[in-house]
Amino acid sequence: MFQSSRKYQAGNADPATNNPQVLQACLSEVRQKIHREMTIGEERVVLKVFKTYASVNFQGIDPKTIVPTMVSVMLTHLRKYQDRQLNPTDMHKYLKSKIGKTAESDNVRDMPITDMEIIPNGDVGVSQIFGTSEEQKIQRYFNPKALYRTRYIVLDSKYRSLTTVSTKLYWPIVEGQYAPDATSIVGRIRSIVMIKVYQFRIPYFAGRSDSIFNRISLLFDELSSQSFVCQESRLFHIMLQPTVNGRWTELDPEHFNKGIFRFYQPITKLDSLTVTMGDPLRLIDFGMDRVNGSLYIKPDRGSGWVGSYFFDPLVTELTINTTSNHGLQTGDEVVLSNVSPIISSLNIDTFKTLNSNNGNIVIKISDTSFSINTLFASYCYHPTGTSLTTTISSNTVTGVGTHFPTDFRVGQTILLFIPSSFSGLPYTIHSIESDTSLTIETTATSTGTVVVANVYAVNFVRDAPTIVYFNSKRIIIPIEVTYLASDQE
Repeated sequence: MFQSSRKYQAGNADPATNNPQVLQACLSEVRQKIHREMTIGEERVVLKVFKTYASVNFQGIDPKTIVPTMVSVMLTHLRKYQDRQLNPTDMHKYLKSKIGKTAESDNVRDMPITDMEIIPNGDVGVSQIFGTSEEQKIQRYFNPKALYRTRYIVLDSKYRSLTTVSTKLYWPIVEGQYAPDATSIVGRIRSIVMIKVYQFRIPYFAGRSDSIFNRISLLFDELSSQSFVCQESRLFHIMLQPTVNGRWTELDPEHFNKGIFRFYQPITKLDSLTVTMGDPLRLIDFGMDRVNGSLYIKPDRGSGWVGSYFFDPLVTELTINTTSNHGLQTGDEVVLSNVSPIISSLNIDTFKTLNSNNGNIVIKISDTSFSINTLFASYCYHPTGTSLTTTISSNTVTGVGTHFPTDFRVGQTILLFIPSSFSGLPYTIHSIESDTSLTIETTATSTGTVVVANVYAVNFVRDAPTIVYFNSKRIIIPIEVTYLASDQE
């Protein structure tokens, strides 16, 4: 208990007071006077008095008279120490006298420091500070970084909502689940304090990707109340360095605050994100990145047809017609969707590939037509049976060992390979009379009755609709969001 006193004795030069018996006598007398053992704090007060007064005020005095005098001085200092413990400084009054009722920070404006209470053990307790007793809110004022949490969002233009103009990319935000035409996020985010954009790429836009400013600005419309304000009505959060790479433009935020924007007031919530980009002031028009199309089959050969009409599915690639100018070039990549087979049990793998996200390489035919790198025959099948015959100048097709109701559907296209000058002709099935007889809509034009050398049944509806998405114009923006944790986290 008296380690401090032993340390003192080594440094006290006065022989009258450099006596451990004198110190022990003083300590024993103090205990008797206060009728208890001293606390650690009280012992420190006593030892400090002994060190201060013994070597200065009692030199040359008989050691026998030192103890009662020293004890008296010690008790006086102990009473002062105990008074301070029982009557702590009123911090409320002290702060008001120094800084007024409130702090100057916007984060704690008009939040008074309320009364403190005295805890019996001598500590000081605070019932409220800045108008709240909630620990997390108090921590937000003093150490907000301890409450920082991070979530990640990917903005993919393929899955954006198409309800905005072509200069804007818009995504509703859905919590914790996948949703079409939206972006999803794990968990709920509130009180957003920072947003960071990582490197990404956009298609090359002439006059924007390579403008004289060599900068691309990015704005999140929903957060525009806190942003950089430019002339010519342009706002932005992130500045990016563009580098043209063939038909793409790489956008790097590393040299501009590392793609980070900090909000001076937390954003309460985020239900959607709308992105605009500029060069940096003039907006970029992203144009069209998808179009409605249809899978093309040559029309039935009518009586007025002139010219060659050979259709060999083994060498012909699948062709898609579009309802408007697609703007694609040979070598671009597209994704088709919503194409279903007529008979679902056939050509399963082919249709999975056609509708997959892996993409298909484009061969441009015209501004409203292109083919993809799969053969037409991949979407066809051979019916059962040993042979088919058709009576030329008739629209009846007769089979041997066939099962027309099982193998075909009314409205389906079949390619009849007839050993004549008119080979590989597409015909549409008008009706199916039996296993061995069906009627086509257009009369086969030739002479006599002939055996069909081969037949392909096309396993999709003529002009089957599809959505053509341009992978070569796809924009994927990775984002990091930092927010303040809620009470549940």
